[in-house]
Amino acid sequence: MRNQLIIVILLFFCKTFCFAQFVTIENYSVNTLGQVQLSIQGEDEKYYILHAQHNSEFNWASSLTIGVNGTMIISEPSQAYPLE
Repeated sequence: MRNQLIIVILLFFCKTFCFAQFVTIENYSVNTLGQVQLSIQGEDEKYYILHAQHNSEFNWASSLTIGVNGTMIISEPSQAYPLE
C-alpha cells in the first residue's frame, strides 16, 4: 500500500512539473538573415524550446529562450535549411 502511494505521488509530480506544453504562435516572420522569428505569449519562470523539423526524421531543439511575461519572440539562430 505504501509503495502504491509513493508511485501515485511521483506520477502526480511528474505530470505537474515535467511535461511540455504547446503554445500558440501569434505571429511569424523571417528576418534579413533568413532566421525565423515567432511571437508567443510567455510567462516568467518558464523556458521555451523551439524545435526545427525538416522532415519526419529530422527534428531537434534549435533554441532555448527564458520566458518573460507578455509577448516575446523566439527565433532559430541559424538560417533556413535547404530543401535538398
